Amino acid sequence: ETFHAVFAPLLTAGGDNVGLFVALRSRDRELLAFRSFQRSVLVIGALGIALAVLAGHFLAGSVVRPLRRLVNVTDRIREGDYSSEVDVRSGDEVGVLASAFRALLGELREKQVMEKFISRSAAEMIQRTDATPAGRGEVRPVTVMFSDLKAVSGVGDEDLDPGELLKRVNQALGKQAEIVERYGGQVDKFVGDRMMAVFRGDDRVWPAIRCAMRIQNLLESEGDGKALVPGIGMSAGEAIFGAVGSANRLDYTLLGQAIHIAGRLADEALPGDVLLSEEAYAQVQNRASAEALPPLKLQGRNATVAVYSLRTGTIRQHQVSKARGETGQAADAPTIAVADAQPETTTLSLSSLEPGKVIARRYEIRRVLGSGGMGMVFQALDRDLDEPVALKVLRPEIATMDPTMVERFKTEIRVARRITHRNVVRTFDFGDADGIKFISMEFVQGMTLKQLIRTKGALPLGVGLQIAKQACAGLRAAHEQGVVHRDVKPQNIMLTPQGDVKIMDFGIVRDPERSSTTQTGLIMGTPDYMSPEQAQGQGGLDPRSDIYSLGVVLFEMFTGDVPFSGTPFAVAMKHVREEPPPPRAANPSLPVAMEEIVLRCLKKKPVERYARVSDLAADLNRLSAGR
Repeated sequence: ETFHAVFAPLLTAGGDNVGLFVALRSRDRELLAFRSFQRSVLVIGALGIALAVLAGHFLAGSVVRPLRRLVNVTDRIREGDYSSEVDVRSGDEVGVLASAFRALLGELREKQVMEKFISRSAAEMIQRTDATPAGRGEVRPVTVMFSDLKAVSGVGDEDLDPGELLKRVNQALGKQAEIVERYGGQVDKFVGDRMMAVFRGDDRVWPAIRCAMRIQNLLESEGDGKALVPGIGMSAGEAIFGAVGSANRLDYTLLGQAIHIAGRLADEALPGDVLLSEEAYAQVQNRASAEALPPLKLQGRNATVAVYSLRTGTIRQHQVSKARGETGQAADAPTIAVADAQPETTTLSLSSLEPGKVIARRYEIRRVLGSGGMGMVFQALDRDLDEPVALKVLRPEIATMDPTMVERFKTEIRVARRITHRNVVRTFDFGDADGIKFISMEFVQGMTLKQLIRTKGALPLGVGLQIAKQACAGLRAAHEQGVVHRDVKPQNIMLTPQGDVKIMDFGIVRDPERSSTTQTGLIMGTPDYMSPEQAQGQGGLDPRSDIYSLGVVLFEMFTGDVPFSGTPFAVAMKHVREEPPPPRAANPSLPVAMEEIVLRCLKKKPVERYARVSDLAADLNRLSAGR
């Protein structure tokens, strides 16, 4: 035990020191209260730490568990499973994260449904176009082209290498098939060394002829003495599309005189020759150069078939004529020559922009995507980047007659290049070469919203919401750059197989930084989708005009038809004067909230509509989240 000592002297009354006084204090007894307090503090502190650890573990678990559930859902989403539910609901930050995650998962589900819907619709469109059920037929106008590789005649030769022969045949047929696709045709079948291609429509003879000439020119330009050069037969007329066969195998086929005649002409054609039936030649006699041959007698027909030999302009043409003369197939009618056979000049026209033509030494035309009064849109290959692009070409005669069209073209490229968004078709550059003016832009593979509506009618709510929300995102990006589209319609909304929505064609926008090319009093746009102020030719249109047009698109998406019908002028006046019918009258299954959104977009007075497209998108998102 430790003591504290205090020493003091013992003095007498006279002051003499007679001893020493010592006082002792026990330090332990003096610190007893402190020691007790210290022990209490340590015990309480330890208990507090233990409780804090337990509480921290509990609280951490309450945070980690929902995060772990979110991670598990994310893993399933990464594997393509969108059926999981996010069952985390709280008012803290984790709850906010979970709420955002639920919205994202809802978007992914809607997009997945949309992708499946579009894929299924595209497949149905192809089936509707290409085939009909067994026992049912459909008659359509076609141009049929048969090609026969005449050089494949030595199958019995001892020195023949079967593998080499098949390789050469496959190469020749593959090149032909690629050219057919470029010219808008479709290869129907291969039988041995023969190929049958079909060009559908009333006016497809000329593309088929250009395709045949391209095939012959290409094979001749290879300069290979062993090249397999086909003889080609072509006919036009009506064919029956349908499915034939047995219960075990049902094949799609075409039936009709056009197929029979084209195949027979291919048999008669010499290597490098292109023979046309009378029906085919009648459609192009003012554009082609041909030689009449003696009529052919076909099995199953009492009357003979008139035959014309097309002048392809190849070196083999002379050889064909010589060979035909030696066999006694002399012509009995004069040769018909037209301006189309003249040499090419440096100036191009829309009619000369065929597959294989190169513009500005960079863009190789592949096929026509669409056409209109102002010009045409082509799919082309950008040779510099080796990527597909879309070329929007202005008709030269329109550019000459109306100089403002060129300015409008330039306006489109100026304003469109300012908009960079995944829901807007990207525009690259403006070109002026070989006498034509064009815009190069992103090539989007897919279908238009108009095509989808025509095929399916009213769309399911989830699919329509996904399309509407993405369209709003694209328009918002344009409006943020001060750009009003002015022609929002289903024809200008592209849908990709991946479920992406892209807005295109800013051809009649007004450049806010320059003088307008669409002045007050000039009505431009599509009457079915015009806002009232646009139909009246008012200037200074703002984003609310696009919101009205988008409202018409929403109406059509969920009902299958536009709100007003009639002549273009009558429809424009109805947009100005008449109230639209309620969408639920045409589609009772449509939610009331969706109907209210559509009708608010279609208010006659701009002030009564959504002020911004982001406000419209917010309501769509709320409706989507509520589902």
